[in-house]
Amino acid sequence: MSQARPARAVPTPSPAAAALRSYCQETGTSMRALSLAIGRGPKYVADICGGRSRYPDVAGLRALAEHTGLPLTVLTGRDETVPASGNEALASTVRAGLYMTDVLAAVRDDDTLAAGTRDKRIRNIKVFCCDWMKRDPGAVPADARWLSNRMREQGWGPAALGVKQKRWNDVLSSVRCGLETARAIPRQTKPIMGVSADWRALYDQIDESWLATSLSPLIRYCDAQDVRPADVTDTTIASYMAFRDAYDLSTRSPHRKLAKLRSAWNYAATSIDGWPAVTITLGARERLDLPWSAFPGSFQESWLAYAASRGVPGYADHEQMTLLERARARQPRHQAELDGQMRLGDLTPLEDSTLRAQQGSVRFLASAAVRTGLVTADELASITDIASPELVAHVIHEDVSPRLGLATGYADNLVKHASSIARRWVPDITADELLTFRALRAELATEREDSDGLSDRDRRRLAPFLGDAETMARLLSLPIWIIKRNEEQRQRGCPVTRDMARDVQAAVAMLIEQTLPVRWGDLTRTLLDTNIMLPAKPGGPAMLYYRISKTRKKGRRKQQARLSVGKAELIRTFILHYRPLLAAHDRLNPHLFPGQIPGQPTTRLGADVRARVYTWLGHTVNPHLWRKLMGGYLLLQTSDMKLVADLLGHVEGSRATRVYVEMKSAWAAQALDDHVTRLVEHTRMPDDIRRRIANL
Repeated sequence: MSQARPARAVPTPSPAAAALRSYCQETGTSMRALSLAIGRGPKYVADICGGRSRYPDVAGLRALAEHTGLPLTVLTGRDETVPASGNEALASTVRAGLYMTDVLAAVRDDDTLAAGTRDKRIRNIKVFCCDWMKRDPGAVPADARWLSNRMREQGWGPAALGVKQKRWNDVLSSVRCGLETARAIPRQTKPIMGVSADWRALYDQIDESWLATSLSPLIRYCDAQDVRPADVTDTTIASYMAFRDAYDLSTRSPHRKLAKLRSAWNYAATSIDGWPAVTITLGARERLDLPWSAFPGSFQESWLAYAASRGVPGYADHEQMTLLERARARQPRHQAELDGQMRLGDLTPLEDSTLRAQQGSVRFLASAAVRTGLVTADELASITDIASPELVAHVIHEDVSPRLGLATGYADNLVKHASSIARRWVPDITADELLTFRALRAELATEREDSDGLSDRDRRRLAPFLGDAETMARLLSLPIWIIKRNEEQRQRGCPVTRDMARDVQAAVAMLIEQTLPVRWGDLTRTLLDTNIMLPAKPGGPAMLYYRISKTRKKGRRKQQARLSVGKAELIRTFILHYRPLLAAHDRLNPHLFPGQIPGQPTTRLGADVRARVYTWLGHTVNPHLWRKLMGGYLLLQTSDMKLVADLLGHVEGSRATRVYVEMKSAWAAQALDDHVTRLVEHTRMPDDIRRRIANL
C-alpha cells in the first residue's frame, strides 16, 4: 500500500499580491506584460502574486508603484517600511499626494459652482477614471504629469476612445478644473484681457486663431512672473515648459509642445509689428546645411553655371532657343573613352526635378565636409571640389552613417549625384575615379540588400493598422469624419476659419492618398487643372492623373485613377469653401494645396496630416507610410504582389517590394494564430490530463 503524499505547504503571498492581481484584472494587463513594462523578467509579477516571491525588492516595488499608480504603502503593507528581510527602509511613499477620490470630494464641496456644473464635472471625472482609464478613482493619482504620460502611453484620442472631439475636450476640461479645485495644480483664472498693458497690446495684434491659442498661455505665465516682452529668452521658455509639463493635461509630447510654441513665437516675431525681435532657439533642430552665403562666391557661381547649362557644357537656356535649336541641343553628346577602359555615356540636358535634387546634394556635401573638418568653407572654390570619391566617402562615413545608417537610399543618392556632376562638369576626370564612384554605389547597394525591408520605427508605426482591421477602418474613415465635422459647423452658419480650412485640406490629402497612393512630394504639388479633373456637374466622372517625378523605370511613369462620386464631391467642397481662405493672398496659385509663397504649394501638408492622425487616433503615421499602408492593405485583400508593384510604381522583385513580403508573412502568422485559437477554444481538457495536473 503506497504511502500518502504529504500536503504541500501553500506559500503566503506578499501584501503586493492582491493589489497587483486586482490591477491586472481591472486593466486587462497580463502579469507578463506588467513585468516587462518595468524592465524585469517575464515571471516577476507572477512570482509575487503566486507567493513565490514573498519579499519583493524595493526597487521593483517602486517601479510598480510608478507604473501602475498604486501607493507604495499598499504594495508593502506598511506605512513606512517593507517586511524585515534586509531591505532598505522607506522614508516616504513613491506616490505621495492626492488621488482622484480627493478631487471628487473637493468638487462636491465647492460651493462656488452651480449645481449643474458641479454634477457635470463629477460625471466627467468618473468617466475619465472608470470608463477611459478602467480604474477606480482611488487608484488614479491626481498628478497631471502622471496622467499625461499614461494618456500618451495608451495612445488616447477622440477616435481611439470612440467619442467626438467636443466630448473629449469636455471631459479633459472637467478633469483639469477638478485638479485646480483640489489644488493639485495651480489655478489660472486670470483672463488674457487682464494682463499688463504691454502684453495686451501685443496680444491684440494677433489675428490668427492658432497663434492666439499657442501664445496666450505663455503670455499669462510671463505676466504672472513679471517678465516683460523684451525680456523673454530661451531661459524663460525653458522655465515655462517645465511649469507646463508639471501641470498641463495633454497627450501631446513635450517635444511637440515646445516645437509648436517656438514656431508660434518666431512667426509672431517676424509677422507682427512691435513684437520683440527675439528668436527662440530652444529645442530647434540642428541645421545640417550651411547657408549658400557661407561658401565663396565662386562656389555659388559654379552651381549657377551648371544649372543654367543643365549639366551639359555649352547648353544654353532652352527658353531662349528656337524649337529646332532645342531639338538639336537635346541630341545625346557622346564623350570619348578614357584610357580604353569605359565609356562615359551620353550627356543629355537634365530635367528641373533632377537639378533640384542635385542642388540639395551639393549643398549637403559641402556643408557636411565643413562640419566634419575635412575642409574649410573657403577651400571649396567650385562644385567640382565636392565631386570626388574621397570627399563623398568621408561624408558618408563620418556624417550620414552615424545618423541614418547605410541601409537607406540617401547615401546612394549622394554618390549618384556627385558622380553625375563629376562626369559632366569635371574636365580632367579619370576613368579610375568614375569606377570608384561605381564601386562605392555597389558597396551601398550590398548594405541595403542585407538590411530588412522595414525599419524598426516604421514597423512599430505600421503594426497597429495592419494588425487590426478596426484601426485600419478608422484610419481610412478619418478624412470623412474630419470633413463632416467641419461641414456641420459651416452649415450652421459658423464662419470658416483657417484652422477649419487646414483640417479639410489635410483630409483631402488623405482621400487622394488612399485612392492613388503617389509619393508625398507629387501629392503636395497637385495642380488644380492638371492632376485633378472634376466634372462640370455634380455626379459626373472625376479623375486623378499624375506624371510621377521619381521612378525606377526609364521615362516618366503616368498614374491615373477614377474618383468615386462621394470623394469628388468632398474635394469640390474643399475647393469651393475652404481653399479660398488658404489662398486669400494668392488667388492665382495653381496648386490644390496653396502655400504661403506665391505660386508655390504648401510645405506644411505632411505635418498637418500627421497631427490630425495623432489627435484623432493616437498613432503616428508619417506621410510616406501612407504608401506602405495602402500597398500593404491591397496585398492583404488580393495576395497579388504584381498588383501592388503596379499601384506604387515599383519594379517587381525590387527591394521596395520586400516590405510587403514581410507584411504578408505577418498576416500568414496571424491567420495561423486565429485558426489555432478557434481550435483550442473548442477543445476540452481530457480527464487524464486534469488528474495528472492535480497531482503535481
